[in-house]
Amino acid sequence: MSTKKGPPKHQNTHAWKSDKWKTDNKTKVLQNLKVINCCPKCTSVIDWKIKYGKYKPLSQPAKCLDCQGKTIKYAYHTRCIPCVKLSKKCAKCGEKTEDFVNLPPLTPAEIARKDAEFQKDLKALPERRRRTFLRYLENLEKGN
Repeated sequence: MSTKKGPPKHQNTHAWKSDKWKTDNKTKVLQNLKVINCCPKCTSVIDWKIKYGKYKPLSQPAKCLDCQGKTIKYAYHTRCIPCVKLSKKCAKCGEKTEDFVNLPPLTPAEIARKDAEFQKDLKALPERRRRTFLRYLENLEKGN
């Protein structure tokens, strides 16, 4: 333990990078990795591990705490994606939460199902409201 008080003698001029001299594919994959189905606190912890080169990916699938199946593909997670969707718990700490930071992308089947559902709802509208809604969507697209 140091007894010296006051500011540090030397201040870093630039941030430390874990992949400064590494050019392998594993490092590039880790830098592009997205943490999904976790609460904000757990996401920040895993992001820190990725940023500073402490993240160790799984070599084999891990066991889920809820369904007891070897279905976990991401390191530091304790629940698989289907169990997280059912229980609405964080994949890492297990706290019940509704606000996940990143959600997994939709599969093509889910996109097609949502589109079909939207078309069905659109057909159910009366003609006047349907045209009003379509004009509203066009205005939104023009604005972006």
